Amino acid sequence: MQRFLGSSISIRRNRFKETGPKFDIVSINYVDIGKSFNSINSKNEFFTNYVNTQNQKVFKIINDLYYKIKNNINNINNIFKDYTFDEIYDNGKVIDRLIILINKTNNSSYSSVDLPNIYKLKNNIEPKVHLYVQILNGNILILLIDLYHLSIPGDLYSNHRLIKRISLKDLPNIYRKYKEYNYNLNNILEIPENELQSIS
Repeated sequence: MQRFLGSSISIRRNRFKETGPKFDIVSINYVDIGKSFNSINSKNEFFTNYVNTQNQKVFKIINDLYYKIKNNINNINNIFKDYTFDEIYDNGKVIDRLIILINKTNNSSYSSVDLPNIYKLKNNIEPKVHLYVQILNGNILILLIDLYHLSIPGDLYSNHRLIKRISLKDLPNIYRKYKEYNYNLNNILEIPENELQSIS
C-alpha cells in the first residue's frame, strides 16, 4: 500500500534473557495492510476485534495507523512510532491459536513454519492493542489487529507493576466484555479521505 526508500525499524530480541534485549535493524521498503482491517469474532477462540463505536479509543488508534499509511507518511518510524517490534517465541498452544486467528482474518494458510518472519507490535500508548505482522524481503504485511489483548495472553501492568498474569484460561472472561461489539474495523476503509484524521 505504501512504499518507502531507505527506511528501517528496530526489532527487539531476547527480551526475556537476563542480559537484556538486543535490537536488529531491518530495512523496510513497503507496508501492506493486507486483509487485516476486517474484524472477526471467533467464539471458539474467544477472540474479537470488533469495536462498539468509531469513538472508541482503540478504533481511533487503528484509524490513526491507517491514516498514516494511506496518506503517504514517508517515514516508517513515524507510522510505527507508538509501537515496539518484538520477536515471537514458539509457545505451543498459544502460538497455534495465534496462527488460527491470523488465518481467520486473512483467509490464509500460515503455519508455525512462518513464525520466524512474524512479529508482534505492542502499542506503547494503549498496551492492549497489538499488531501481528510478517516482515519478509523488506516488506511489512499486517496480518492481525488485536484490540483487547486477546491474541497472546500476557501480563497486565499498571505503573510498571504487575497486576495479573493472564493465561489462556482467562480469555473467556475477557472476551465476554467485548463479544457483543459489532462495529467492523473495515469501516475505516470507507471513511472519505478528507475525514481521515491523525490523532497524534
